[in-house]
Amino acid sequence: ALGGRGSESAVVNAAAGGRCEVRAHAVLRGLFLVHDFVTEEEEAALLQWMDGQQPGWRLRHFNGPALGMRWGATTDLRRRSVTLGAPMPPPLLALTARMRTLPVPSPLAGFEANEANALRYVRAEGHFLGPHCDDRQLSGDTLVNLSLAGEATMTYAHDRDGSRPPVRVRLPRRSLQIQTEDVRFNHTHGIAAEDLPELRVSVTFRRAKLTQ
Repeated sequence: ALGGRGSESAVVNAAAGGRCEVRAHAVLRGLFLVHDFVTEEEEAALLQWMDGQQPGWRLRHFNGPALGMRWGATTDLRRRSVTLGAPMPPPLLALTARMRTLPVPSPLAGFEANEANALRYVRAEGHFLGPHCDDRQLSGDTLVNLSLAGEATMTYAHDRDGSRPPVRVRLPRRSLQIQTEDVRFNHTHGIAAEDLPELRVSVTFRRAKLTQ
């Protein structure tokens, strides 16, 4: 169960990370992938839980169109500030607790997210994730992304050396992707519309750097 109460219970077993295998990418330094981080049953429960959140999915256009929702700390890129928001909900806390139990070479042993956002991509609606690098100062040293509902392919491009060819990374359904070090700070990442399935839901976790 994903720790919590009422409708937020019975979603994820927080202590099950030790059964997973953490794979370092062969080319992109600092990128790790964990297949089957959640089970099919947990995936279904998470999707149902998100669909029941209020105020619900809202269209947003930051780094491309998609439906979104968010939890935890509030980041204002224009004002260059991060403020402490509402506590992270129990299902997401249980996921981050599981992350901390992943075996070596996982870099998440001490990871405690204070911010998360979910994006719902519907290919028929023209949704996509534009190439970008999450804010290098405010968004923390580690990005962790959970892929739900469908498989996608993410493209990485070096942000400072255009001579390097882009690298395409397959993100299987229910997998966890971890960005640290070189891939976190020196590469953009994005998903073109043609590299999305009919439906993909992603949840990204960060340890944002509070400014006040």
